[in-house]
Amino acid sequence: MPPEGRPWHVLVTHGAGSTLETAQALFGPFLEAVVPGRISWDGIDDRTGDVEVVAERIRQWLAQPRSPEVSRVVCGISLGAHAAILAIGREPRPTAVPDGCIAALPAWIGEPDATAAHTAETGRRIATHGYQRVLADIVERTSQKHRWIVRALEQDWSRYSTSELTASLRTAAGGRAPTLADVRSITAPTLVIGARDDQLHPIDIARSWADVLPDSQLMEIDFLSTRGFVSPKTLTAGVQFAQRLGQRWRIPQGESDWIGSSSTSDWSSRSGS
Repeated sequence: MPPEGRPWHVLVTHGAGSTLETAQALFGPFLEAVVPGRISWDGIDDRTGDVEVVAERIRQWLAQPRSPEVSRVVCGISLGAHAAILAIGREPRPTAVPDGCIAALPAWIGEPDATAAHTAETGRRIATHGYQRVLADIVERTSQKHRWIVRALEQDWSRYSTSELTASLRTAAGGRAPTLADVRSITAPTLVIGARDDQLHPIDIARSWADVLPDSQLMEIDFLSTRGFVSPKTLTAGVQFAQRLGQRWRIPQGESDWIGSSSTSDWSSRSGS
């Protein structure tokens, strides 16, 4: 089968306080437009907020028997993106690695920072006042055209008990994110998605990841306005990512590390929304 026509087996992981359904709703339209009709989906629905737990589940998925005719791609949002990098980048390396990775909306680097503190504070406020009161406060600070994100939060948070939701947010806020050394160790082609308008997932974090990844592309979006990952420019970036995976399939066995490190200069770019 030609590399460009290979089906994809995609694993999706979500963020803390979110759900697998929301993550699939974000990645689904984007990837189905990039490789239409050739995707099978798996997902990790984890309510703990523990990045190490999610990373271990990714490793378990990668360790399963695979078809040589299928490209495996790990996709993560926020905590899920952190877990994806930790799962496939740490030494000792797992024997099975994905053919590609899509890391969306990374939140911090290394030890918890001010962004993590904000997440912990949200958990505290939910425990004290309930999630509906917290959502009402967010609505007051959100313009009408951006309130879709509030509805998405309400859909996600309503599927947790209060104790589950607060524990998930607090646990995630105390977790270590990948260091730049962790990120730099990823050899698979990686599409990093960063949001220019999301204070909880600063664009500088996504840019820093893309800068150190050996084989990367940065896709910058106006997340709140785009309502997801789909726009003409982001689809172009997605097609380039798919082509990159196809190029690696052409490489003789044992030479993929050389290609991954030497071809970055003519693939890496920033794509706006």
